[in-house]
Amino acid sequence: MHTAFFGQYLLSQGLIDANQLSKALTAQETLNKNFGTLAVNQKLLYPEQVKKILELQKTEDLFFGECAQKLGYLNQEQVDKLVKIQTEEHVCLGEILVTLGYISKLARDEALANFIKEQNKRGKTLPPYSHLEILKKEKPFIEKFTANTVKLLHRMSGIIIKFEKYETIAQILPLPAFAVKVDHVDKTGKCVLRYILLLEKEIAHIMHIKVCRQNNIDPLIIPNSESLNELLNIICCASAANCRSITPSAPQVLTGNKFDFEQNTKPILVSLISPYGKISFVLSFLWED
Repeated sequence: MHTAFFGQYLLSQGLIDANQLSKALTAQETLNKNFGTLAVNQKLLYPEQVKKILELQKTEDLFFGECAQKLGYLNQEQVDKLVKIQTEEHVCLGEILVTLGYISKLARDEALANFIKEQNKRGKTLPPYSHLEILKKEKPFIEKFTANTVKLLHRMSGIIIKFEKYETIAQILPLPAFAVKVDHVDKTGKCVLRYILLLEKEIAHIMHIKVCRQNNIDPLIIPNSESLNELLNIICCASAANCRSITPSAPQVLTGNKFDFEQNTKPILVSLISPYGKISFVLSFLWED
């Protein structure tokens, strides 16, 4: 999402004052431990080791957990444990404001709903390309779409995502726990591009929690599929913005164990990597050569 924070929104609406926001942000920073502090509290790292990891991060394009593993301080199981604790214990700004008595839960929820609507509208104005013709140059399009997807996933969920690879796949696609597709249609109503997001059960759950908490929503209020559908909707609307030749459909959850592409399609599997596991999406090109 855009760098408009919920606290700033509440401030602009006169629902809290600057002093209250400052105190709430300080409390949030204290409550939400960073990865290094959490590792020390869990007695998995010493402070001296954290300093060495942070030094390595200045020269290596790696996550904190990856640096800790590279230095031999942590193993994968320990990193996964810390990631899980960090995710589950994260406290949202909205929760803190209510707890401190600066705003009522009802007022917060109403403001949050309006804030999300505004953010979604803004999120649908980020174009990675300007015309359908670029779709016919598959590699440049894949690179632009991937870059845009990574950027929006990070903005919406707060998770650092990195591109790993892309490859052509068979016409039959095995489906994980969560799979949802969006079709991009031209002015005649013909589908020319299909986007399918693929998430394993564990990462779908983590992504749902991250998306909700990044937007100050209680993850228990809405189901996984609703928040992930909204995430995908923003990605695809943003990707089609300023492209007058195609329009994205509403997200559709795929059921069953597999998805069969049409015979004339060119499905490309794009693999991304995050601290929580792999995220994949498929771009299926339906135009004729």
